[in-house]
Amino acid sequence: SPQNVGEIQTYGIEFAGEASDVGVQGLDLYGSATWADSTITENGIADAAAAAAGPTAANPNANQPSTGKRQPRVPEWRASATIAYRPIDKLTTSVSGRYSSPQFSQLNNSDINPATYASGGTAYFIVDLHAKYQITKQVSAAAGIDNVTNQQVWLFHPFPSRTYFAELKYNY
Repeated sequence: SPQNVGEIQTYGIEFAGEASDVGVQGLDLYGSATWADSTITENGIADAAAAAAGPTAANPNANQPSTGKRQPRVPEWRASATIAYRPIDKLTTSVSGRYSSPQFSQLNNSDINPATYASGGTAYFIVDLHAKYQITKQVSAAAGIDNVTNQQVWLFHPFPSRTYFAELKYNY
C-alpha cells in the first residue's frame, strides 16, 4: 500500500552517450549507465507504526524499521546499450541489452522472495534482437525477439518471457 516517507537522500551518477558510424559506416552505439545510492534517512512515524503492528504471516519482518534502508523500486545499478547496424539505407539491425540490479518493494527492505507477486525485484540482464526494412517511403517491415535468453524477471509481477514479433507498418 502507498506510504509516506519522512526523508530520502539520493546520490548518484549517470553516464549516457551515443555515437554514429563508429569504425564503419552505419554502425551506431547508444548506451547509459546509472548508479544510485538512495536511502531512507528519516521515517520515524511509519517505523513506530510498523513496530506497533508487529510481524505478519506474509512478512515476518514487517515490524523492522525502514530508516537506513534502500528506497524501494530504485536499483543501485541500471544500464542499457544498443548496437545498431545499417548495412544498407533500407535495413537496420540492432542488438540491445538492459541490466538492473535487484530492488526492494518493502520500505524496510524485508522482501523475503523477490520472485513473487507484490514483492521485490530480481536482478536481470535482457537481450533483444530487432531488424527493420524500409520497403517504400510509407511501408516498412520489422521483426525481432525480445528477451532472447528467456530470463525470468520479476518486478512486482513477472515480465514477459521470450517474445517474437513481426510488424508491417504503413505511414501516410
